[in-house]
Amino acid sequence: MRQQEVVTRKKLYKSGKSWVAAATAFAVMGVSAVTTVSADTQTPVGTTQSQQALTGQTGQDKPTTKEVIDKKEPVPESTTNNDSKSVHASGKDIDQQNELNKNTQAAVNKNTATENNKKTQDQNTAATPDTKDSNKAVSDDQKITVQDDRNIASSKNFVDNKDTVSTVITGGRYEQQDGHFVYLDQSGKKVIGLQNINGNVQYFDENGAQVKGDFRPGKEKNKVYFDKNTGNAIAYISNVDGVINGVDATGKQIKDNFLTDEKGNTYYFDSQGNMLKGLQTLDGKQYYFDEEGLLKKNYAATFNNQVIYFDSVTGIGKTALEYQFSQGLTDQKSDFTAHNAANSYDAKSFDNIQGFLTADSWYQPKDILKGGKTWVASTENDKRPLLMTWWPDKQTQANYINYMAKTFATNDGIQYDATTNQSTLNLATQNIQVLIEQRIAQANSIQWLKNEMSNFIKEQFNWSKKSENIDYGGLQFQGGFLKYNNTPLASDTNSAFRLLNRVLFNRDGNSNVKGSEFLLANDVDNSNPVVQAEQLNWLHYLMNFGTITANDPDANFDSIRVDAVDNVDADLLDIARDYFNAVYKVNQSDVNANKHISILEDWSGLDPNEVVKNGNPQLTLNTGVQNSLLNALTKGPNNRWGIDSLIDKSTMRYPDKDGKILIPNYSFVRAHDSEVQGIIGKILTDHTSAESGNKFTKDQLKQALDYYYADQDKTVKEYSHYNMASAYAALLTNKNTIPRVYYGDMYKDNDSYMTSKTNEFDSIDALLKARIKYVSGSQEMGVDTKHQDVLTSVRSGNSRTEGIGVIISNNPNLNLGSDKITLSMGVNHANQMYRPLLLATDNGIDVYNTDSSTIIRETTDGNGNLQFSSNYIKGYGINNSKVSGYLAVWVPVGADDKQDARVATSQNKTTDGSVFHANDALDTNVIYEGFSNFQQTPNLVDKDQRTNVIIAKEAKDGTFSNWGITSFQMPPQYRSSHDGTFVDSTIDNGYAFTDRYDLGFNNDDGTENPTKYGTVEDLRNAIKALHSKSIQAMADWVPDQIYNLSGQQVTSVTRVNEKGETWPNADIENVLYVVDTVGGGKYQAEYGGKYLGELQQKYPDLFTKPQITTGVPMDANTRIKEWSAKYFNGTNILGRGAYYVLKDWASNQYFNVNKADEAFLPLQLMNQDAKTGFVIDAVGVKYYSISGYQAKNSFIQDDNHNWYYFDNNGYMVRPENGKSGLVQMKVTNADGTVRESLDSSNKDGRYYYFMPNGMEIRNGFVKDIDGKSYYFNSVGEMLTNQYVFDASGNAYHLNSDGTMSTGLVLAGYNNVYHYYGLNGVQVKGKVAYDKNTNKWYSFDANSGDSQAFTDRPNNTQDFITIDTSSTLGVNADYTAYITSSVRQDGLFANAPYGVITKDQTGNDIKWEFINKDTKQYEGQQVQVTRQYTDSKGVSWNLITFAGGDLQGQKLWVDSRALTMTPFKTMNQISFISYANRNDGLFLNAPYQVKGYQLAGMSNQYKGQQVTVAGVANVSGKDWSLIIFNGTQYWIDSQALNTNFTHDMNQKVFVNTTSNLDGLFLNAPYRQPGYKLAGLAKNYNNQTVTVSQQYFDDQGTVWSQVVLGGQTVWVDNHALAQMQVRDTNQQLYVNSNGRNDGLFLNAPYRGQGSQLMGMTADYNGQHVQVTKQGQDAYGAQWRLITLNNQQVWVDSRALSTTIMQAMNDDMYVNSNQRTDGLWLNAPYTMSGAKWAGDTRSANGRYVHISKAYSNEVGNTYYLTNLNGQSTWIDKRAFTATFDQVVALNATIVARQRPDGMFKTAPYGEAGAQFVDYVTNYNQQTVPVTKQHSDAQGNQWYLATVNGTQYWIDQRSFSPVVTKVVDYQAKIVPRTTRDGVFSGAPYGEVNAKLVNMATAYQNQVVHATGEYTSASGITWSQFALSGQEDKLWIDKRALQA
Repeated sequence: MRQQEVVTRKKLYKSGKSWVAAATAFAVMGVSAVTTVSADTQTPVGTTQSQQALTGQTGQDKPTTKEVIDKKEPVPESTTNNDSKSVHASGKDIDQQNELNKNTQAAVNKNTATENNKKTQDQNTAATPDTKDSNKAVSDDQKITVQDDRNIASSKNFVDNKDTVSTVITGGRYEQQDGHFVYLDQSGKKVIGLQNINGNVQYFDENGAQVKGDFRPGKEKNKVYFDKNTGNAIAYISNVDGVINGVDATGKQIKDNFLTDEKGNTYYFDSQGNMLKGLQTLDGKQYYFDEEGLLKKNYAATFNNQVIYFDSVTGIGKTALEYQFSQGLTDQKSDFTAHNAANSYDAKSFDNIQGFLTADSWYQPKDILKGGKTWVASTENDKRPLLMTWWPDKQTQANYINYMAKTFATNDGIQYDATTNQSTLNLATQNIQVLIEQRIAQANSIQWLKNEMSNFIKEQFNWSKKSENIDYGGLQFQGGFLKYNNTPLASDTNSAFRLLNRVLFNRDGNSNVKGSEFLLANDVDNSNPVVQAEQLNWLHYLMNFGTITANDPDANFDSIRVDAVDNVDADLLDIARDYFNAVYKVNQSDVNANKHISILEDWSGLDPNEVVKNGNPQLTLNTGVQNSLLNALTKGPNNRWGIDSLIDKSTMRYPDKDGKILIPNYSFVRAHDSEVQGIIGKILTDHTSAESGNKFTKDQLKQALDYYYADQDKTVKEYSHYNMASAYAALLTNKNTIPRVYYGDMYKDNDSYMTSKTNEFDSIDALLKARIKYVSGSQEMGVDTKHQDVLTSVRSGNSRTEGIGVIISNNPNLNLGSDKITLSMGVNHANQMYRPLLLATDNGIDVYNTDSSTIIRETTDGNGNLQFSSNYIKGYGINNSKVSGYLAVWVPVGADDKQDARVATSQNKTTDGSVFHANDALDTNVIYEGFSNFQQTPNLVDKDQRTNVIIAKEAKDGTFSNWGITSFQMPPQYRSSHDGTFVDSTIDNGYAFTDRYDLGFNNDDGTENPTKYGTVEDLRNAIKALHSKSIQAMADWVPDQIYNLSGQQVTSVTRVNEKGETWPNADIENVLYVVDTVGGGKYQAEYGGKYLGELQQKYPDLFTKPQITTGVPMDANTRIKEWSAKYFNGTNILGRGAYYVLKDWASNQYFNVNKADEAFLPLQLMNQDAKTGFVIDAVGVKYYSISGYQAKNSFIQDDNHNWYYFDNNGYMVRPENGKSGLVQMKVTNADGTVRESLDSSNKDGRYYYFMPNGMEIRNGFVKDIDGKSYYFNSVGEMLTNQYVFDASGNAYHLNSDGTMSTGLVLAGYNNVYHYYGLNGVQVKGKVAYDKNTNKWYSFDANSGDSQAFTDRPNNTQDFITIDTSSTLGVNADYTAYITSSVRQDGLFANAPYGVITKDQTGNDIKWEFINKDTKQYEGQQVQVTRQYTDSKGVSWNLITFAGGDLQGQKLWVDSRALTMTPFKTMNQISFISYANRNDGLFLNAPYQVKGYQLAGMSNQYKGQQVTVAGVANVSGKDWSLIIFNGTQYWIDSQALNTNFTHDMNQKVFVNTTSNLDGLFLNAPYRQPGYKLAGLAKNYNNQTVTVSQQYFDDQGTVWSQVVLGGQTVWVDNHALAQMQVRDTNQQLYVNSNGRNDGLFLNAPYRGQGSQLMGMTADYNGQHVQVTKQGQDAYGAQWRLITLNNQQVWVDSRALSTTIMQAMNDDMYVNSNQRTDGLWLNAPYTMSGAKWAGDTRSANGRYVHISKAYSNEVGNTYYLTNLNGQSTWIDKRAFTATFDQVVALNATIVARQRPDGMFKTAPYGEAGAQFVDYVTNYNQQTVPVTKQHSDAQGNQWYLATVNGTQYWIDQRSFSPVVTKVVDYQAKIVPRTTRDGVFSGAPYGEVNAKLVNMATAYQNQVVHATGEYTSASGITWSQFALSGQEDKLWIDKRALQA
């Protein structure tokens, strides 16, 4: 029962192991969620923003039909002006805004339907493209979708063109120019100034550049702000010199309205434009604006000792006293129940996975409603969907009804949901069952039903990827990861390893920088010794592929590329190293090593040094070279690094760039995935109808490739790379880095393999061939001193005809003028003629492969220098698609055609421990990556089209050898799984394999079954052809993942990121999940582990060496013939949903049918009574699930999506009113494990927060009763020591104790000051002035790091003011005046009364009374500098006296002692008039005077007596300062009056004994014409009707009544609404037949009466009655104490006794007390008959059906004992039962082994899983305690090997002995008494040893006794001198 949280994120495509972003829209639901990161993050940036669903729901399903788009909706209600409308950031009114929201939602829904970025946002919502995400012109009809979740609801940032710019420009387009966007109208002209573009007001500077994130003048020259992302004019908060105003999108000040800024923060500004703060009542609704004015949502805080909760949608607050759930139990049993019950309670009747039921389970019911008419007994062929007769929760049941209504076209317009009555839902599902059976009969098939149920299940939130926190950030290419956990519920999937992130730079797991474990599919656990051995076996298979499959060693691979090195355990690299050293002796000489050049795909910059330490067994990837080539050359002209970066990154050294040791390495420009995959993916989503970059058709891919190659031919490129020839010129001539050439840079993918050449082919071809002839010798690189965008690189050569010179520029506007560029070829090349190899031209590159192909010649001077002027060198790019800048490559003239400049490898022995060495011989190698991800899949029937066949042909023809290729990286030859979850398995490139030994084997019948690249024979032929040209064949070793295994298992999983860290706010944490982990294919079964024995014999050292990760060697004894979850770390999310494995939410237990006698099923499926709902008894609130089980130790969600927790006894956890709701608990996960503590401070469990009504806070902040603020995540856990982010992106920091940081705090990596406002929001991107220290701070916009200044920074206008002298309250600065005519308040130093705070160093600062009060300073002027509200809701002000003896002192005073307006002191009584007017009541100052704050309206206080403390004249109008109910207000003096009358009609009693209460004729006393007519006491207790009241100027209220036949006036004090007397009773709230109101202050109709709840919410509660009375209308009332509050209730709602229905199971427990057993009736009731006491039933687990509570407060439960209904005192029952025992028991592990638990049994608080009993099978252990748990299970506390564990009793032999110690003589009763070994006679394993007569009169020592089920006691003994234990009937022993 989880509530939906759907988020908006960017979808990213894998590009190498880096990312390319493409926007993917998801529906945004609700508000107030917070994202978390660790506390040590320097720049806390949230990657997700989960929101609470507005339409969230109960149970395992959450609908997505209502997707709420605007997550930052301001409250659409005004305060005092009925005509005003809420102001959004756009300046639009609500009606206009709602219309826009509808349009926007439609547009967004269209996008979200396919989760891609197709740029289909409505042009009315189109925003300017984000600068950092686009390099191209965009026309309007392309419709940009901005990659920012705030813009999904960006309609609120629109400006109505009628209010701003009247002329709307359409039909133009945006272009990016010089790093800015411009807008070109239809004529192509740039627009400037304030413009309305398609309904969006935007501003363009004088050069046409669009303004973003800055201010410009609006239409009326007002200051308008333009959004930093969209450039649209929006509303904003202005803070100039400390003056805060709200400004709308037209630049006008906001008054009497809400404002929502660009981040989504909502504020309110009153009619004077002042920002409201604190608890406010607007239009009769309560809101809370925090210390900085932010409207709080999903927020709870304590005010006046009362918790108020502000909802997550509107922010409207209400007290948290009333229960929010519906009460009452619904019987789940009906006429259908017995028929729909399961035929049996085991696996025979249920589809299951390892005994567990899933949403897809079908079952065999007892009967089938044949044809929808007649019940007939079912057969095993009559299975039906489980979800046809049972559902895990109400919402899923409602969804099922709604879905089936569409299926059967029966929808009558009713939409069911979780709030629908349970009985109504049950009836509807029965009707659907009838329809289903009718259609089955008509169709004579159930296939249609299978299809419908499958579709229904996929739509449910809890059974789809929607509940899996899908996210494509980081490395989550498949949407996210699930980590496997150990669990006692699935022991076959557990592992002792799974040591994550043990990559090269984190071998021991202790590095500060962790690796990334998870990448794709099933993540192989490479820390597991069994898996490590299997990886070695597979490596050996690849390296001996030809030998193994065809006895042809010439077809063996020579080396490997290790895939995804930064995601695998680095032990594998050691294993590969040791294997190559042992087999090929690569560590003994360069000649051996260079025959087996292996490479790593290791992207981390931390890897190379570790590879060196490891002995350079493989070549590390030089990412520096690739990054410099890409960023300096291939990016757009305005986005390039300096050309000198090619020099900085050209070599790799150890241990750093200045080190003397060169690191052997390789590099490349692009690869099959890097700089390719992401680009094609983006084109697919931008220009085709593909679902995403992972899911597309062949036709869509062809469209994308065609677009891609067309883009390559453009001079201004949209997607493809610039200067590829220049990049290859640098790469292929660079020294000390082996180049790898990428197939896709030479051949196109939209044609057959090696058929169509790219436009770069000729250049790369020439460079490769020239590398053989010319590239050798030393290298000199440089950048021209004047033209620093020109680079020269020279390889000197080892002879006069060798060497090569390269000139590259990345400036397309290069102009040398009269300057020259010099190539210094070296003095040995003096006076030598050179020719061009490559030469940039106006429209391309000229290629000259031979001397004869060109007549261009240049000669070096006497120093070997070639000089080039602007005749040669200039910037190209306008018409040149291949060169953006300049490129030339020069070589010597005269070289022999067969010249080979490459250096032979040394055969000398190496002894330095390194395999590879950076030297000239290694440098001559070239690797060829011979495939592309997107290469066309050939017609595999035509052998000549197969990739491997073509490779063999081209190799034989010399194509690769002519290029100088020395290592051919073969395509991954594995057969693709075709699962389509990632691009690899869509394009079938070989990386997404299931059977990793299948490299293209034939079918079983011998027919060919090629992979994408061919058959095994094709592969062997290709390898042999390469070998024939001395080219190494490199295999792709992919040890990290396995796709699409066919077999399923159930295991425990947690949603994690790539590092294995739990995903913030994950639905999936320690839950059972169905995973695809079994299998591996035919060849895994054949070859898996097959060669380990052989390897162990040949190379024993490989198997004795401990691996670094585990400290133990590989395990060669276990062969993996089939994969299992125990060999994996986890998997990608599989889309099954968080709760696909079904459980009962109340007991938190999974349904299981593994064994019939242990089956756990919904009670109704076992034809047992089941009731569901919330119910209240004398103790508290209980809940029963839809399956009939009581909630215990579990969280439950009600129909309104609120969460609660039920304790071990099954009662709701909730604090008493006025007490803290912070609760620490040890919670048990659904998988049986205890929820781990978040940190050491929580060692006793995690903290949760519950309000007085039991509601748990989730995804929100709480200000507790002590004033401290905490944050609770999506599962209600308090977070500590980390940053959290709200939906608006505001950052908060939580301390180690969970409290929210405020004030100036040392934090971050740099240990610098951060500042957190009093509302906890971190200040970023702002300048602040500290009043306390007179310092200025500038806070970084990203990290929040501060920089301090002594003076105000230049040009600073907008700044905030802070006060670091106190962390209490919020800054203020205004003048006030002390008013103490009515009240007298103390003055306090340091802090307000009762408050203790801390200084910056953490020391306590306590309040201190200075022995002075406000009475002495009446009327004095003070300055208020700070405001603070304490935990009781009292507002305090920090004041500084302007003069007198306290001048200059800062003191705290109650805010009620101050007013902001000077006044004339008074002290008189008055009344709020009944006149026909409704005046405002204002705090601080009169209306429209600075600081005024509306607090209420006079209408609700008419007739209220007030004290007038003073009067002030404002603009000619008198205002009165009045006090009532302890608070002072300003009110218009005209609203006050005396000497006035008011008509009324109310019955009252005369109630006085005073001689002073007279009765007056004509008029009240002292009024003209009054006449005494008698005394009121003479009519005491008479009922009268008040017809009029008179309010005199003395403060007395007179009532006009009729007494003695005369109309008289009497003092109102002589009348009473009720006749009340004290009483002292204990009664029960009894709403069994009625439901009455509970009233505060007075009964119904009484003055001040306030309804606070209904009795049904408290049924059965025992209460104290302190007063009773009758009102004048005859109603009887009682004053009771309920939840610490005194309330009035109708006397008929109370009773002296109460009978209630119950549905509970508990234990009779007489261990501490003995109670009677009563038949017929409870004790003290008539007919009660004593039947014994509880000792006779001690420990019995019984069902309780009723509870009776008697007059004295005792409660009795009705149960059944020995077939008799029996009443027992409630105190005789416990939820669990414990007995001290002394037993010996033998462990006999069941087929499904049980766990062993410390601290407590499984399922109870504190239980810690330790081990399985299988490891201790047949061990006899002592048992000291027996525990019966709340579910009726029995547990033994057994001591195993010296440690105590709780173990399920069923894991022991049924023969359990009681420990005894006595001597006895064997005296057989008859000749039939036997002596048995193993067990007593009749039990399993019992074996007759001899007859007892054989041991006649022998004395034996009895050590144990066992009583069988038949009541016979057997004694256990040993014969003298023997150890074996024997058994004998105790009756055959004589003591």
